Parts: sequence; C-alpha cells; structure tokens
Amino acid sequence: SGVWPDRIGREASQPVPAMGQTQSEELRELQEAQAIGGRQRLQSVFPWTDLVERAADRLALRDPTTTNCELTSAEVLDVLERAEPRVRDLTETPEDFLQQCPPCGVEASALVPTSWAEALLSQLPTLRATRFRLVPRQLTEELFWKRYFGAVFSIFCG
Repeated sequence: SGVWPDRIGREASQPVPAMGQTQSEELRELQEAQAIGGRQRLQSVFPWTDLVERAADRLALRDPTTTNCELTSAEVLDVLERAEPRVRDLTETPEDFLQQCPPCGVEASALVPTSWAEALLSQLPTLRATRFRLVPRQLTEELFWKRYFGAVFSIFCG
C-alpha cells in the first residue's frame, strides 16, 4: 500500500492500490477524492494533510513576503502526490534513513505532536521496521523523529 493511508476519499471496503499503480490511476483517485468531499474529506488522511499544512506554515514564517499560506485541498493533494515517492524512500532501509534523513534542528520535531508519530508508525510498515532497527541501537527516539520529520518537511517545502 502507499504512504497515504486508505487513500484520500476511498471507502473502507475498497482495496488500497499498490505503489506500482500508474500516475493516471493516482490522479483519477485524487480527483475523485476532491469530488467526494474536498477539504473535510482530506482530514481522514491523518496526519499527512496536517504535515503539509504545517510545512506551508513553516514556509510562510521563513518568508515574510508570503501573503497566503492557506493551501486549497487541490494544492494539498498535489503536494502529497508529488512527495509520496520521496517520503516512501526515506524508510525503505535503515541505511536509506540515515542517508536521507540527516541531523537537523529541533524545529522539525517541535512542530509535530506525538499522535502524528504514533499514527505514522501504525500506517507505515517500513517506518516501523526502520525505527525498530535504529532506536535505541544507533539513535535515540527523539533524534530519530527529529531526523524523520526534518526530512519530510524538507520534501514538502521543496
């Protein structure tokens, strides 16, 4: 299954497509999600939409000339669609994690409630496995999440 749990707008009885689906299938799925319920429907993709919005807020704080950091549901969907392969790659292996999630400042993890990390662990088997192999052997719990969320925010802001 993909990074985004139960795909946006998907009914619980429908299967989650594999990551190998074509871009047109993903685009159709995302368009259907917009038609089904727009912004309110996006809230079911916890915490991914929250992470995108938090990244937009970070950009606005860094660039005072930004006048509107509110993202439309279409913009959130676009960010999620473009970021998914890169976010998925962060935790394919512990080695990938250590390479692609460099040490970063405290601001990345300070922006993230614990419930988001818990939700991600339940949704992403590769994240769960990578964390299991790295914490506490190579990284502390706090450092693991700082690095992960720093990389995720970097992807979303890039």
